[in-house]
Amino acid sequence: KHDQVRTIGGIIGKVVQVDQDQDTVILVVDESKNVRMRVTRQSVAAVLSGEEIPAKIKEEDTAR
Repeated sequence: KHDQVRTIGGIIGKVVQVDQDQDTVILVVDESKNVRMRVTRQSVAAVLSGEEIPAKIKEEDTAR
């Protein structure tokens, strides 16, 4: 929870909820508009560290 992740489809978002019963994760992909996506846990390809998060996303997060 609260980690930045990248899915196998290339979507980057922050984990806000993990549903172990349904094996899904809810990601926020745009906090300003509260855009959320539900994906399977298997579709999460990587947990991103600070240097792996694209600069544009970092700029948007700090602007808020």
